[in-house]
Parts: sequence; C-alpha cells; structure tokens
Amino acid sequence: MSRQRRKESVEDLLDNNNIPSSTTTATKERNTSGHVGILIIKQLVVCFCTIYCLLLLLLYLSSTFRQQLVFLNYLKNPFLNYDDPEAFGLPNTTNFYINGKAGKLGVWYVPANGLAAINDGKPVILYMHGNAYSRATQHRTSTYKVLSALGCHVIAHDYRGFGDSDGIPTEQGLIDDSLTVFQWILANTNNGPVYLWGHSLGSAVAVAISKILTETDVSVMGVILEAPLNNMRDAAFNHPLATPYRMWPFFQDTLQEVNEMYKSDEIISSIKYNILILHDHGDKIVKFMSGKKLHEAALKHKKENQSIEFKEFTGFSHTTISASEDLPEILRNFMKLDK
Repeated sequence: MSRQRRKESVEDLLDNNNIPSSTTTATKERNTSGHVGILIIKQLVVCFCTIYCLLLLLLYLSSTFRQQLVFLNYLKNPFLNYDDPEAFGLPNTTNFYINGKAGKLGVWYVPANGLAAINDGKPVILYMHGNAYSRATQHRTSTYKVLSALGCHVIAHDYRGFGDSDGIPTEQGLIDDSLTVFQWILANTNNGPVYLWGHSLGSAVAVAISKILTETDVSVMGVILEAPLNNMRDAAFNHPLATPYRMWPFFQDTLQEVNEMYKSDEIISSIKYNILILHDHGDKIVKFMSGKKLHEAALKHKKENQSIEFKEFTGFSHTTISASEDLPEILRNFMKLDK
C-alpha cells in the first residue's frame, strides 16, 4: 500500500507540473529556439528594408552617390604592394608612375614574352580596365599574361582615384588619364604598332579616346573591346544591382544624369581604326546584347578597308574571356601576329 501511494503521489506531481518531465522541457526548448529564429528573421528583414530605403533615398538625392556607383573606385585593397608585380604572377614587370592632370598615375609595364624591351617594334597594348579595384585584379592580370605570351607589350594603368593613383574619377578624367598614358607610349615605343584594349567600363574609355585620336589623325592599329557597354544608361539600368529599384518610376529619372555619360554607340561609327568586340553570352554584368548593339552601331558607318569583328564566347561570363582557348588565335588573326 505504501509503495502504491508513493507512486500515485509522484504521478500527481507530474500531472500538476510540479516536477517537469523531460518531454515538457524539450518542448519548451524547441519553442524558445523557434521564437529566437523568428526574431532573427524579423531583424534581418527590418535591416534589409532599412538599407534598401537608404540606398533608394541616396539614389534619388545624391548626384555624387550616383557617380560613385558608376566608378566604384572606393572598392580597393589599400594594402597591395604595386611595386612587386611578381607577387601577382607578373615577373619582369615594372611598376612606375606618370604625372597626370590630377596627380600621379600608377602604371605597370608587362613586357612581351616577359623579356623584350618596349621599343623593339613589337605591338604595344594600352589596357583600360573596368570599374572597381585596380590594375592588380586577377582577371586583369590574366589578360596581361595572354597578351604577353602572344608577343605584345602591355601598359596597364589605374585611372585617377583607382589603385594607387591620385585624384577623384570623372568621365572626362578617365579619358584624360588614358590619353596621358597613350602619349607616354608614343614617346617610348619608337613608332611601334599600338592597340587599345578596353574591358567593361574601360571599353567606353577606349571608344572615347579612339574618337579623339581619329580626329587628330593619330595612328592606332586597332581597338579591342571586351564585354563592352553600348552606353552608360543601358548598362546602369540592366546591371544586377539595379534590379530592386527598376520598379520605381523615379529610377528612370535618376538615370538621366548617366544618360550623358559614355555614349559609345553614338561615337563608335566615327572611329577609323579596326575594331574587335569580344563578348560572352552569359555576361550578367554587361549584357551580351550591349555588345551586339555596339557592333551594329559600328557597322552603320564602316570605313573602306576597316575591319569590324564580333566574336561570341560561351561559359566565360564577364571577366574570364582570357581563359578561352580560342582567344589567342582570334587575337593573332586580328593583329596579324606571327604564330
């Protein structure tokens, strides 16, 4: 009888929740974890919405912010040692500086085949990179290596405000800086063949200086445009970062400011040099159709004996066309290089 009463007493305590069972404790822990998870999700949603609204406000109110989104020059690694190009896989490369209108411009000279001198008569390529980061970025150095292996000298500079170059970027500033470096090339290459290479935003710079050089009757052997934008407005509107903002009516108005920037499709037909356009079908940063539109614009006023080519790629996205096995042969044919 005594044991029976003790058993009933324990069961009564459990029923009255005076002593919690293991099942009850586990349930409470799950409920607590669930509440914490929901709270974290709510906080993340609030944080995302706040950031979204702040960016929306900045886009609408700040001209400076809109221009910064074009150049993204504040995205940089402040600890890079540009004096050591070999650390970036570029042996025998020289780091030096040129005086530009806004101060010093950081430049790398990547010699042909890693050995030759810049005034030996081999082709020299002025490389103009896209927005963000610097001349030391990996996909850019990969392109230098391909060009060097083909027997071309490469001069790669950072525009004002990029890398270790002085100044604040502007549309005209990038053009001026590239012309300054081009003049340095002319003064140091003993009249060797010079090509212009522009990637992404750099393609717009290359087209702009090609127009200026055409008008001043300066000799350039060809212009190579990798993943080019047809104009800045289309590039900005179709950029992945613009996706959350396209629904807003005023977003079109904010683009009016960039409408006047880098109208490559309006000026490319005035260029007299041979043109080669390289674009990948899967490019999500500058859409493939941008390259096609630019090609069509160039063909409208094709000059006699002018070559205007468009080469399509698949599987190399926006930054890795240099990895294509077809690229060296395409470049050899365009530049008429010896194999």
